[in-house]
Amino acid sequence: MKPGRAAAKPYARALHDLAKERRQTDAIARELEAVAALVAGEPPLRAFFGRPWVSASAKWGVVVELATRWGLSPLARDFIALVARQGRADHLETIAAAYRDLVDEDLGRVRARVRAAVPLTPSEHERLQQRVGRWTASRCCWKSMLTTDCSADSSPRSTASLSTGAWTGSWPG
Repeated sequence: MKPGRAAAKPYARALHDLAKERRQTDAIARELEAVAALVAGEPPLRAFFGRPWVSASAKWGVVVELATRWGLSPLARDFIALVARQGRADHLETIAAAYRDLVDEDLGRVRARVRAAVPLTPSEHERLQQRVGRWTASRCCWKSMLTTDCSADSSPRSTASLSTGAWTGSWPG
């Protein structure tokens, strides 16, 4: 079970403020998301950081070693060490998502997920991106997902369902 966003927001906000000061928001977002995915995919590593009897200095040492191997920036290294020291490694994915939301907000970006019965052509992607940009007055970036199970009783339809969090709708192909 993923921890709630309320616990992650203060961490994300603090990191965002520091990264923004240093003009590293995008780089830190990439690093944080990569580390969060790696820790989530390695249960022994996640368990190590979650053990309260492991000293903060031991956790710091492991983070420094891993950060060096992974080529992380000092800010990302120090932040992840803080999170681990506080016993919050299980929050990394949620912190990364909250951080990404803050960066998107700064850049006037919205994220959308597109589900389509058939792969969209490049021109359909472009048209959809332009329409979403007009509807939301924001830059749009999205994940495309091919859905072949659109309906239990019909063949795949040529519509794309779109959800940005603030708006949900369909767009005919």
